[in-house]
Amino acid sequence: MSNECLGILVSNAVFQGIPSKRTGYEHIAFYEEAARKNGISLCFFRFRDLEAAQREISAYVQNEHSEYEKVIVSVPKVIHNRGLYFSKKKRAVFTELQKEGKILYNPWNRYPKLEVYQLLKRDKNLHQYLPKTQKATDDSVQNMLTAYDKVIIKPNSSSLGNGLMKIEKNKEFVLTMYSQKKKSWIDITFTKVIPPILQRKLAAGTYLVQEYIPLAKYGGSVYDLRISCQKNGEGKWQVTGVVGKVAKGRNFVTNVARGGKTYPCDVLLNESFNKVHLLEEIEGFSTRAARVLEEAYPGLADLGLDLGIAEDGSVKFIECNGRDLRITFRNAGLYKTWEATFTTPIDYGKYLLDKKTFQVGPKYCSARR
Repeated sequence: MSNECLGILVSNAVFQGIPSKRTGYEHIAFYEEAARKNGISLCFFRFRDLEAAQREISAYVQNEHSEYEKVIVSVPKVIHNRGLYFSKKKRAVFTELQKEGKILYNPWNRYPKLEVYQLLKRDKNLHQYLPKTQKATDDSVQNMLTAYDKVIIKPNSSSLGNGLMKIEKNKEFVLTMYSQKKKSWIDITFTKVIPPILQRKLAAGTYLVQEYIPLAKYGGSVYDLRISCQKNGEGKWQVTGVVGKVAKGRNFVTNVARGGKTYPCDVLLNESFNKVHLLEEIEGFSTRAARVLEEAYPGLADLGLDLGIAEDGSVKFIECNGRDLRITFRNAGLYKTWEATFTTPIDYGKYLLDKKTFQVGPKYCSARR
């Protein structure tokens, strides 16, 4: 095994599938190839292994026959987090590791949508990309409907398009939402008073209300773009890939989990847009936004940004995903880009292994090798 070992923290399900190489969305063959290119080794482990002992852990590593076997190794000095861990107990373990000089990149990978919006709003250069967004209450929803003909209501910390709702103002108001009971989208008409079903949702959880973006269409259906923005082998932010997501039929939700389909962005950015200019603008926004968020979330290194292209060609921020599953690139046939979304974080891990000091929040911890 190489003297330099990069740790990859994965979920229990991924960990169990490593010996048979049945790891779902985590295509570990790409990790392996990047590790060989960088002259480092990898070890895969779970959070429970960290809980058991913080000096040594049980992890899967490849042997000389390219088979995975479980061995005891020292806790790696650099760890790429690909799991979802949110509890205070888990954060305390991560913090303790960082105090010991370890570095975890992407230690937290789900961020409240409203908080992200407020952080980005601090940068005046990003204002033009941000649709107006507020915490959703009875009053704020009513006020937004006074200012806009359409608004989107979404949970503050969900993914895959779960919980998204739309309110459209014509002669009356129409609330469009997904009914779990009917397994279909339903419309609820109202005049002034917000429907009880929405009142209950707003009272029970944290939602935000956002100005509706009149998205450009492809084949009569709206679409948006997923941007993979990652730190590379030079420690710099880059856009690794851009892929389109087209909603099913007249749906306003583009997520693949809600019936959306993926396409190369070249297919979607039709002749009515200046494709070269748009991609430059998307790259400029994405890398700048990543740097802004990194100041608030130390260790940030891998983002999936959802951006909309409005009918007038303007770029609009929709939301930020802290653990991009990357599958959209494969589904769109962008196989080289799909591979790059896995290999680029390993390149960054090698960059961190080569550094003598690691940034942990506002301070620096020495990492002796």
